[in-house]
Amino acid sequence: MKKLLLILLCLPIIGFGQDNDILILQNKVEDISYRMDKHHQQYKKSVITLSVGTLVTAFGVFAATPAVAIIGGVASLTGGIIMIDSHKWFKKPKFSENKTIQKLLKRKIDLEYLLESGEIGLEEYNKEIKKLNELIQQLKQ
Repeated sequence: MKKLLLILLCLPIIGFGQDNDILILQNKVEDISYRMDKHHQQYKKSVITLSVGTLVTAFGVFAATPAVAIIGGVASLTGGIIMIDSHKWFKKPKFSENKTIQKLLKRKIDLEYLLESGEIGLEEYNKEIKKLNELIQQLKQ
């Protein structure tokens, strides 16, 4: 009976304490997924440009037309540069909107605790939540 009572008392505390961590983790996963998609798109374009440039260069060499070989070489070089540049998506951003959004979400949780404890009224809570939601929407655009 004591164990059951302990579980029933501790479980809500543990559950409420993890809301912010889950939101932060979801933001990080979305950020990583976005960066991987952008990297793959750019890398795929670079491989296509590099391949076409190499084929055009080979055709220009075999056909003995230097202009076509030069154009193919430039395309190959451009594809290689784009390929190297595609790794920029793995760098950390200098300014992260996610950190700002995380702070705003944490503030929402803090307001919820203040409302539950009776330190603020329902009107004040709703007013602040509305402001926070507007700020979050502006940052996501």
